[in-house]
Amino acid sequence: MSASSLERGLASLAADESGVLRFSGKVIGPEVVQLRADGEKALARCQERRCEIDLAGVENANSMLLSLLLCWQRFAAEKGVDLRFSGANERLVALATMSRVSGHLPGLASL
Repeated sequence: MSASSLERGLASLAADESGVLRFSGKVIGPEVVQLRADGEKALARCQERRCEIDLAGVENANSMLLSLLLCWQRFAAEKGVDLRFSGANERLVALATMSRVSGHLPGLASL
């Protein structure tokens, strides 16, 4: 997969040369619907039946972000793609754990 970037306002999703999707920036309300669509397009292009979204560059943690990740996870499962998340910050992991959704987001186990 060639390096490409899907940028929306403050957040971006970029596929690197190894196929890892790198998600960075701040997720805010107005852009979340387009980010969802962009992420689903990127997941549909995964060469393998496995995909990783690196969250190390994500600057915030909120319910919109959790909802977005859950939507991507559901989309991947429907397409038969094994999606894993990596690099989540402590705030996001704590929010996912407190919201009782970390078990639905592979890679977001408690620190």
